[in-house]
Amino acid sequence: MTFWYSRRCPRCGGDLYLDEDETGRFYVCFQCAREYAIEYIERLAAEKAREAAAERAEKEVAVAGARR
Repeated sequence: MTFWYSRRCPRCGGDLYLDEDETGRFYVCFQCAREYAIEYIERLAAEKAREAAAERAEKEVAVAGARR
């Protein structure tokens, strides 16, 4: 089973897939062929998720304030 991250390549915005060879596992961009360590991509994904959660929280506060 191939694991994909859509539009997550930090370099070109392309799609990443999980690959493996004798050196280990890593992500490869389907469009630009750049290779990334798993830890790096997963750290970026976690940061993006935290930013999205903070943005949602800000919007909820703004909506709650507008209802008063």
